[in-house]
This record gives sequence, structure tokens and C-alpha cells, in this order.
Amino acid sequence: FETVVDAVNPVRSEAFAPLAQVMLTLDPGAAAQSVEIPVGDLVFSGVETDTSPAQVDLTFMVNSAQTGDWHGAVVFATDLFDESTAQTLAERFVALLDGLTADIDVAVGDVPMLDAGEISALRAVEVGEDRHVRAEDLASALADSVAAHADRDALVFQERTVTYGEFGARVNVLARELIRAGVGPDVAVVVCIPRSVELMVAVHAVVAAGGQYVPVDTATPADRVEYMMSTAGAKVALVHAGESVPGPIAGLGESITVMAVDAGSPVDLAAPPVTDAERIGALRP
Repeated sequence: FETVVDAVNPVRSEAFAPLAQVMLTLDPGAAAQSVEIPVGDLVFSGVETDTSPAQVDLTFMVNSAQTGDWHGAVVFATDLFDESTAQTLAERFVALLDGLTADIDVAVGDVPMLDAGEISALRAVEVGEDRHVRAEDLASALADSVAAHADRDALVFQERTVTYGEFGARVNVLARELIRAGVGPDVAVVVCIPRSVELMVAVHAVVAAGGQYVPVDTATPADRVEYMMSTAGAKVALVHAGESVPGPIAGLGESITVMAVDAGSPVDLAAPPVTDAERIGALRP
């Protein structure tokens, strides 16, 4: 076990076990534990042990018995699961086994893990009442909100609050820069920005320009990013102006235009919304 841990070198944390958080143990020889074994004048027999504390989040144990039955137990971390939750998981596990053994030809994925009552409850909330909304695009909806209440708070990030007026202005300025870079309908733009005001400005600016954004985590491996970009056909990437260019983007060289988003610099609050006359193509709902 120690060799496996060293080879895998998982992230170490006191919050969870390093290799696995859920375990399933199957002991078909457990029935022998209750058998008394005489050896000369000695008799060996099993003893009941105290319940051991949970070593991982969940442990499912299935053991055989002399009667031919199989018995199961669940050991769970009480700081993560309530007893009722563990009971529900155990019941679903038994139901899954019942379904699989009832028809050996059934695919594992075709056996329902929820009972009829749970399935009915889910279906009841899958579809709500019909709501009729105005047929407008997202960029126009944002522009309407900016015009209606420019002084209201639109975005809060850490200690910073951004009003609708400022947010709309920054979106409009960046959207025009994207349009000049050739962004329009069916044009993909990579957004590789950590959670921030800049991230929200970037997403809405791409939409206002008429393009589509491809979110990329800043920790994504470079080869994965290159594959995503080639699949989407993206030629433009947005990054955070206050931070160094993420490694996955920096490694792409001249194959992509990198634009830095700065939501901390001064902005013209009078910047009007982008119109279809400025876009490469018109926006529709």
C-alpha cells in the first residue's frame, strides 16, 4: 500500500483519504468466522469486536453467512453523512443488486437506483409552469438593465462592488475591441481568466460582440487547451490584465491573439451599447 501511495503521489489533505474515499469489501469467507475450530484441547472461536471508526468517507461491506445468506453493512464518516443518508445509500445499493441479479442480461446502467416514489418526485419538479418572456438576446437584456438602473449593484467580488453602469460600460468597450479583432457570430473566444470582475466582463463582452466563449481553467494542461482551441476554431483568447498570461495560453505562441482584460482602469461610463450596425452579424434571440 505504501508503495502505491508513493507511486501515485496524490494530493495530501487531512480532509480525505489520499487514494480512495469510497471502498467496497467482499468477504465470501466470512461465514467461517463463526465456526468453532477445536485443535486438541483448544477451541478457537470468533469474538465480537467493537465498531471501528470510519477510515474513509464510506465503506460498503458484504459478507457471507453459514445460512447461505449475504449480509451487508455500511461504515460512514459521521462528520460527512447523516445516518438517514447512509441508510438510503445502503437501500439503493441493495436495490441495484436486486435489479442486476433479477436479469443477468440487463446492462448495469439500465437498472434504476431510485425507487418509484423518488422517480415520481423528481419528475414532478423537472418541468415548471410555462413562463412567457420577451424574445431578446442577452446583450440587449444587459443593456436594458444598465439603462433602467445604472446605479444599482450588478456584481460583487471580494471587497469590490460594480454598478450596472460601470459593468455595462466595460462590457461595451471590450466588445468593440473584440469586434475589431474579428469576433462575431460563430467565432469562438477562449476565456482563460480566474474568478474575478474581469471574468464576468469578458464573458458578457464576447456575447455582446456576437461571438461564443470557450471557458478554459487557468490550470488546464497546455495540450488540452490546444485541443480545445483547435476544436472550437478559436483565434482569440482573453486573459486577466493584472496577472501573468496563464501557461496554457502563453505556450501557444503566435497561433492566437491574446487580449488582456482590465476591469480596474478608468472607463468611459457613457460608452453606449453595441449595436448590430457595429457587429459583423446581427444578434437574435
